[in-house]
This record gives sequence, C-alpha cells and structure tokens, in this order.
Amino acid sequence: MKTATLLVPRKTMVALVVALVALGGLLAFARPAAAATSTYLRLAHLSPDTPQVDVYLSPFGRTSEQKLVLDHVGYGAMSPYQTLQTGYYTVAMRATGADPSTPAVISTDIRLSTSKAYTLAGTGLNKQLSLRLFEDDLTPPAANESRVRVIQAANSAPSINVKTAAGGMLASDTKFATTTGYAAVPAGETSLEIEPIGGTAKASSVPVNLRGGTVLSVLVVNGANGGLTVRTVLDAEGMKQMPVGAVDTGDGFGAWASKAYWLGAGALVLALAFLLLRRRRPQVGQVV
Repeated sequence: MKTATLLVPRKTMVALVVALVALGGLLAFARPAAAATSTYLRLAHLSPDTPQVDVYLSPFGRTSEQKLVLDHVGYGAMSPYQTLQTGYYTVAMRATGADPSTPAVISTDIRLSTSKAYTLAGTGLNKQLSLRLFEDDLTPPAANESRVRVIQAANSAPSINVKTAAGGMLASDTKFATTTGYAAVPAGETSLEIEPIGGTAKASSVPVNLRGGTVLSVLVVNGANGGLTVRTVLDAEGMKQMPVGAVDTGDGFGAWASKAYWLGAGALVLALAFLLLRRRRPQVGQVV
C-alpha cells in the first residue's frame, strides 16, 4: 500500500509562517504592557463663584503640561472619564484662555491607582477654592436598583438632606463641598426631596429617572430663584461600562489588533489545513 505524501510547497509554508509572525508582532506592538496599568479620571467644576476654567493634567516626569479635559467650562460641569496610566500627576486650573505659562489659580498633585475610577473636582468658594479627589465606586447594582451618591455643590445651603419620594435617604446633613457614599435605591421614576439646613436656599423637589443597573452621581447645585436643583451624571451602567471621553490613550488600536490577529491566524490555519487535505486526496488511479 502506498501512502500519500504530504507535500506543501516550500514557498507556501514560508509565506504562512511569515504572515503569522507578522500578525504576532502587530499584536505585541499595538497592545503595550502599560495597558494593564490603566486608571480612570474625570474632572468637575463645582465652585459656584469661580469663573470658567481650563484644566491641565501633567504626568510626573514630563516638562510640559498638556491640556486634557475641561476647556471653557463653568460651574456644574463634569467631563466623561478619561483612560490614563497609573501614577502621579500634577493638576492645574487656569482662567479660561489664560496662557499655559501663567501661574495657575490652583494646583495640586494626585496619585492614581490601577483599575480605579476618580472624580477630581474644583470645590468650595473661589476664595477658598480647593481641588478634591473623590474615589468612585462603580460596583454594578442589581438590575432593579440604582446606586446613587450625592455631591453637595450648592453654597446657598451650608448642609442638606436628600431623600427619594419613597423616603430613601441619600444624604443626611451633608456639608457643602463634600460627597456621600453610594446607596442602593429602587430603580424608576421618582423625585428627590432636597431639604437645606441653614443658609438661604429653599426646599426643592426635583423629578429624576433612576434607571436600573446604573451607578449615578447626583450633583446638588444652586438653582434659580433661591432654590436648589440637581444634575444626575452617569458613572457606570451594567458591568462597569462607564462613559469614556475621546482622549486617545493607544489601547483602542491594540484591542482592534488583538481581534485582527486571531481572525488572521484562524484564516491562515484554515488555509494550511485546506492545502494539506488537498494534498492527501487520492488522485484517479492512485493506490492507497
């Protein structure tokens, strides 16, 4: 009995091997090791009497600053999360349009840890303006719940209580320029009852939609006619799916390259298998 010889042209084999190696090199290049050490940061302007600002974020070890997120934005604004590398950063706020070489209105140094999410906010009144780093807990809630925290950014109320229409307490005697922890509340349409403690603000009731499976920050800010109002900001939805800004950190291309690599590798393996099977197929009159 004769055995069919598995013959694949040498040039074909070399081409297949070179293609696989090239795809592997693309994957290694496009997915830097630093991608495993990323963190998330967003910036907020929560100082009622501070004019619009530009915010600069500079990683330690670089000589020039890099404008990152907030540009010509005023009180009550919060940016999407940006993906950054873990480490130490210097943050500086300047008046809108100010030259980057001019002294900052305020600056601070922060440390961002791996796989964490943070909100860096300019808080307080302008004369005592400070930059505060809040760690955000993006643990997903049950599908029929929402996890909510309150950030008190209304100086017309030195302190506030906040509860849902059903009586769920979200903030109890929460001072201006501070934040609460997250609390799980039933999802759905409701209203937030805001009770000022001291100050000139009036009690307010604000309708909100607390969608199931979401993590939210509720910003309490000065409203019209001496009242208080809120802005709900999505922190995360589902399994830590957070709204992320457009700053390119390089990892998006790496994720694409990973898929391309495995698709390409699979196609090449199928091509090689086809060639081998074709070579093994008996020809007319062949003894097997």
